[in-house]
Amino acid sequence: MHTVWNRGRHVIWSKDLQNKVWVDLNGRKIPELSINSHLQLLCASLANAKEHGMAITQLIEWGFDGSAMALQRPCFEAWVRSLWLLDLAGREWSEDLEKARLRQKYFNDIARDEFPSVGRMIDMLENNETIGKFKKDHWSRLCSYTHGGKSQLRGQLSGNGVEVRFSSDEIREALSISDCSSLVVVASFAKFLEDDCLFSKYCQWIESYDDRLSSFSEW
Repeated sequence: MHTVWNRGRHVIWSKDLQNKVWVDLNGRKIPELSINSHLQLLCASLANAKEHGMAITQLIEWGFDGSAMALQRPCFEAWVRSLWLLDLAGREWSEDLEKARLRQKYFNDIARDEFPSVGRMIDMLENNETIGKFKKDHWSRLCSYTHGGKSQLRGQLSGNGVEVRFSSDEIREALSISDCSSLVVVASFAKFLEDDCLFSKYCQWIESYDDRLSSFSEW
């Protein structure tokens, strides 16, 4: 006897999590946001990760699995960038960039290529073992999904024609990235807002996530 992962059950839980995150974050005031460029970058990156994660779940619910697969890499990138900006290295980088801009009187919006690479940001994080291992194990496949490589194309065909046929493991992993994005986003917001109660609440969710995954399976 073995367990079978239940896609519909997982989607329902993911959407419920996202609704909880929305309730906990919507309308929150962020002191000094209008004058602090580091906070602007951090909050924008967190919002980017949250939106990508929500879109992954919604696309899977609608059956647009290939598009959901393609969003995993940008979701992961936004997530890494957020953690890095929360970290000392990211804060120092933001401060140095702001000082350089003030000297040059350069106030254009930040360009994507001004950020370090994802790999470099992970290397600079103080506690990077888990996220570094995830990148090592999955990065090539995430890039393939995003850029129309073999992982993406293989999921669009059946033996007899065109049919979306990503495996259950692939869909489950995409939903897990969506879930983790939601959890990390709200925990990160709580951390810099110094909301200990909210931070503790979502850290407990993160710690129990593996057990939660098993509840999406049935005998």
